[in-house]
Amino acid sequence: MILRRNFKEYWLLTILTFTSAGFLAVLSVRFFQQRISLAELLLAEALASAVVCLYIMARHVFYARRDIQLGFLLIAVGLGALLLPFSRPLFYLYTILRGLGIIIFFTPYNILHFANPSTNKLLEGMTRYFGVMVVTGVLGPLAGAFVIDHFGLPAFIL
Repeated sequence: MILRRNFKEYWLLTILTFTSAGFLAVLSVRFFQQRISLAELLLAEALASAVVCLYIMARHVFYARRDIQLGFLLIAVGLGALLLPFSRPLFYLYTILRGLGIIIFFTPYNILHFANPSTNKLLEGMTRYFGVMVVTGVLGPLAGAFVIDHFGLPAFIL
């Protein structure tokens, strides 16, 4: 009953958080194996943050359904870029697409999730929201490491 009532809302959060905050954190190890230095990793994250800031400043209206789908799509395209032979430009492209996809997803999702909660359900909703993020953030890297170790990068991306 509880799962059926909240399934639509929390499965989106679980999938995205599991892949982006957890699963994809394992890819840093692969990047270091490809001779990406910590400085380059930080530069890529800084570039992604700059692109996200520019996007947010240019955007004045958010469309929930389209933006949530676009966020998922950008993350999938970024992951698809990792199937190509490794290069530094693809690494930066992946980082930017992942960061932009996460922000494009979470902006309308958070607006929808926290817009009109009933006062007696607000604490329960916030607890579930952050609980999903914590659990998937812990389990994601473990599952990602298992998949990469046993099945390889293509299986991890798919």
